[in-house]
Amino acid sequence: MHCYQLSPHVYLESFDEDVVMLVADRDALITVNQAAAQVFILARESVGDGAFNRNDCINFLVEHYELTRPDAEVQMLALLGFALNHGLVLKRRAA
Repeated sequence: MHCYQLSPHVYLESFDEDVVMLVADRDALITVNQAAAQVFILARESVGDGAFNRNDCINFLVEHYELTRPDAEVQMLALLGFALNHGLVLKRRAA
């Protein structure tokens, strides 16, 4: 089973309506809106450096964004896909 970890190399800088996310270990800049940045910030506060799996991600979305479980499953796939592709989340092999 795969588990994930938030990258420790992400830094955020806010500008009016947008947030620039620097993924330092990839030398990449990603511009997102405030709402998207808040998801990352809240996730960082919730899991810190710890590992999480897909079910944890779904539970996080249900708890913090009041989504139904089926809607949270869809959002989880979209969020993890985006985050993995941009280096915001790292894939780890569970022990």
